[in-house]
Amino acid sequence: HTGATELTSNTNLSDQNYSSTSSAENALLVSGATVVLTNPTINKSGDDSGDSSDFYGTNAAVFAYKNATLDIVGGSITTNGSHANAVFAYDSGTINITDTKITTSSNNSGGIMVTGGGTINATDLTVETSGNSSAPIRSDRGGGTLTVEGGSYTSNGTGSPVIYSTADIVVKNATLTATASEGVVIEGLNSVTLENST
Repeated sequence: HTGATELTSNTNLSDQNYSSTSSAENALLVSGATVVLTNPTINKSGDDSGDSSDFYGTNAAVFAYKNATLDIVGGSITTNGSHANAVFAYDSGTINITDTKITTSSNNSGGIMVTGGGTINATDLTVETSGNSSAPIRSDRGGGTLTVEGGSYTSNGTGSPVIYSTADIVVKNATLTATASEGVVIEGLNSVTLENST
């Protein structure tokens, strides 16, 4: 993995901009550190394809792994490239994200995503995806734990359920809208728990 910006030591940052226009590069990569970001603006473009992006997050806007804990409060995350997931936790990476607006516009570009055992805790997000195969709440190979509290999640592409689960996903008090796809898809021996959601 490579990042246009890589954070590998504990830090607290506010009102920072992060961007990448290159294929197979994260706009922000966090590894082995505890990082707190307040009101970041994160933009990712650059197309990619294949397993490296979908299973391992190499073209994601935000990527956390190797025992990293990333807290994001507020701000916005935007991607405009194929296989450019917005927020991606892999392996021992944990992302806690609150009150953030997330928008993806191209195919194979989910909103919040876990693979390989990663963890995401999402609170009061506004997430909208427009591409095909671009679930706002998404997991893939190796799964992980994804917990959603509140917020609004909308998909507009085909093959883009609001929730695509190959993991253990819990969604509470959220509004979920799929305009051209299934609402929820579960594959294999995995689960989705919905509580008090529309």
